[in-house]
Amino acid sequence: EKLLEGLKAVLFSASADETKQVLTGVNFKSLTDNEICLAATDGHRLSIYSYESEDKIEECTIPAKVLQELTKIIKSSSDFQLTTSDTIAIIHSDNIVVAFRTLVGQYPSYWSLIPKQFSRDCCISRKELIETIERVNPMADAKENIVKLSFIPDEQKLELTTENKEVGSAVDTISCDFSGEPIVVCLKAKYALEALKSLSGEHVQIKINEALTPLIISQLGGINNLRLLMPIQLRN
Repeated sequence: EKLLEGLKAVLFSASADETKQVLTGVNFKSLTDNEICLAATDGHRLSIYSYESEDKIEECTIPAKVLQELTKIIKSSSDFQLTTSDTIAIIHSDNIVVAFRTLVGQYPSYWSLIPKQFSRDCCISRKELIETIERVNPMADAKENIVKLSFIPDEQKLELTTENKEVGSAVDTISCDFSGEPIVVCLKAKYALEALKSLSGEHVQIKINEALTPLIISQLGGINNLRLLMPIQLRN
């Protein structure tokens, strides 16, 4: 159950660019004696999910396409065994045996991308934020697909803006619990929606330092299930 939950949390972040082969997979590694971590990144966003487990695994990167198929095969109630080596991984589940090659190459040191501390912190309703982005997103430029997030601490609200020079613009606001100085951040609307929908819980926490530094979205009070998005610099 935890593995399937973890795959749902990270698979969408894997790269579709075959020239970045190692990024087209999900990285598995044991963080401690009782914790396994899954991670996926395409260079613009990063998803991390870790969970407690008595099992250990040698670090490997498994193709996302294979894992997407496995989520259809393995049910949450299934017991299975995952065995890995430098080049091959094998999954045994019930009467099914699946063998496939792992991806060769050094996976990026993704934990170094997570800032140690943040100067701005926002607690906000996950459902309301999704709905607000979806309301303004139709007015976003189809190619750029950018949503501008303006955090306004004096009014404890988040203003979301999209713009299409040929059509017009859309603005909507949502209340939030924000601490820190005002800031404006631009994100890919598609990436923001996928990150929010892959999380669970009523509220999420958004942390950031500056307008162009990594933005972290996580479940409230937890660091074992987080999404990192790289903000976009708008050109005049």
